[in-house]
Amino acid sequence: MGPPIPYGLTRASWRRGMRDLDDAGRLLALPNPPVNFILLLYAELISMYTIHLPRRARKHYLAGDPPFLNDFSRDEVHQLFGFRTHAQLRRVMIALGVPAIIRTRERYVYPGESAFLLMLVRLRDGRRWSQLERIFHRDGTHLSAINLYMVEWLYTNHSLPRLSNMAWVKARMPLYAQCIVAKLKSIYPQDKWNLIPIDIWSFIDGTIRPCAKPSSRSFPGLNLQVDLYSGYKKIHGVKYQSLHTCDGLAPTCMGWVPGGTTPASSASATLCLFYLTCSYLVT
Repeated sequence: MGPPIPYGLTRASWRRGMRDLDDAGRLLALPNPPVNFILLLYAELISMYTIHLPRRARKHYLAGDPPFLNDFSRDEVHQLFGFRTHAQLRRVMIALGVPAIIRTRERYVYPGESAFLLMLVRLRDGRRWSQLERIFHRDGTHLSAINLYMVEWLYTNHSLPRLSNMAWVKARMPLYAQCIVAKLKSIYPQDKWNLIPIDIWSFIDGTIRPCAKPSSRSFPGLNLQVDLYSGYKKIHGVKYQSLHTCDGLAPTCMGWVPGGTTPASSASATLCLFYLTCSYLVT
């Protein structure tokens, strides 16, 4: 059994290095071996092995004081978290009952307010952890564990009880439809009121998550490069869609769907109807 292939080195490159080593051995067996050329082959082989040895790419980010809501300006609150003012975000945190201190499974301790802000930034624009290290003063590994804890906390304490009882949404459907009709009547002239639909109670909205360009050889028979490509965003990705009511709630979420699917397409409408049927909102 030969020597192990270094981590990150392709098999073709490793075979080329082994051939160079064999050539160097044959040259040494000659009566007058070319020493300089042999040393060059050995140097190439050593550099090929040492560069790709497994090692950590970067050091841990030095921990500092975690940021709180008052540490951000009004523009930063709107840009990072999607809220207009500090008071609006504070009201949401109080209503959700964000804990004062959290402790993850990895035994990372972090203030609950800072962890909630981290989750909002991650859900809003999906930044890399390396970009968030300078904001929240923790390493990317710690931030990933903290975000996972907050998502599980939010789902367990708030999403799961509501998803198990969707009767309240079905009871408010007529109210949602009346609000939409009233809004459209305030926009369009009176002679167009007969064209206003009266059975719309929510709207489809979603976000796309970029992914790598799929290879046609890895998925024979599927044209994923076309299905996952969004002509509007100019990227490959998958979409997660949800229904939004006029009071800002999302009764149900759908996903994933191919990135090239638009909210108005038949595939999106079929998937939406399937999820509504499963949640007993429509029969």
